[in-house]
Amino acid sequence: MKFLIMTICLVVLAFALVSALPAVNDESIFGGIDTGAADDTVNPQDPQAILLKKLLLKKKLLLLG
Repeated sequence: MKFLIMTICLVVLAFALVSALPAVNDESIFGGIDTGAADDTVNPQDPQAILLKKLLLKKKLLLLG
């Protein structure tokens, strides 16, 4: 019975922590006007460029977080 109550408390705590995080769309990882945002353009006809951009974005996210 203690484990059931502890599990419920942990689930409620985890939900409260996730709900308390700000849901802000922070675009600073994509770069601004002065950091060369023009380099982020992707040709939709080139699937390798799209894959490369996705890999670079994942790398940035992993290094920041």
